[in-house]
Amino acid sequence: MEQIRNLNLILWIVDTTLIAIIAGGYLFYLRIYNNIIVPPINSAHDVIDSKSIENLVQSFLKLNNLDDYEVVFTDKYSHSKLFSNLKKHKKQILIGKRIFLSVGYELDYIISKIWLSAKEIKKDRCIIFYKLSIKWFNISLLLIFFLAYLLQAVTTFGAMLMDDNTHLSDALYTIFITPIWTILIFVVLVLFLLNYLLSKKIKEQIELDYNQETVLAFKNTLPQYHFDFTTARQMAIENKYPLLHMGRKTTKWFGPFVY
Repeated sequence: MEQIRNLNLILWIVDTTLIAIIAGGYLFYLRIYNNIIVPPINSAHDVIDSKSIENLVQSFLKLNNLDDYEVVFTDKYSHSKLFSNLKKHKKQILIGKRIFLSVGYELDYIISKIWLSAKEIKKDRCIIFYKLSIKWFNISLLLIFFLAYLLQAVTTFGAMLMDDNTHLSDALYTIFITPIWTILIFVVLVLFLLNYLLSKKIKEQIELDYNQETVLAFKNTLPQYHFDFTTARQMAIENKYPLLHMGRKTTKWFGPFVY
């Protein structure tokens, strides 16, 4: 039992150190993230009038077969919620109001919400996988990770309170002598990495599909703003930053498909 206690303690120290390193890396990257400057688009257009916005919205609703849907701009909705815009039962697409550095980013933001809602309605495979990957899979992995670490701490320090005469059932004895929680923590970390790489690939494909379906249509709808929109699209494609916002209240704009 003494050897088991020592092994569990060593593994717990290793995992705790690993978590501290990951937390330090996150804080370091958060600092870099906060210092990133999103460049304004050098354009003659500082603003866009509401009539042009309305024409654009109606054109893309029709283009995406959403004539029976209404786009609602609201101050009570967070712009950072990537997969919460669509309200099927109300036939609405909610778009949170926000201020952009350039008109091109605003246009990209509005069109992407309509396009993404249309893809969700059609149950587009790529969009479904992306939603599962960056939202539900990430949340599930985080819960498993913290639960495994908590149970590892319980078994590690619980074993220290026992002596060789302590009676344990076969199931509990197996839990105490097997580094199951350490194995689970490492498996979760590997899955996090694989999921990140998968999400990145899916996002790249979504960007390509979005460009193919919107750039030409936009030129036919609002040709005077075509340069603004395509420049915003180029910036989003060249974005090499994380797929997740580092803070929900961020005003940074890295493209419409950053969760």
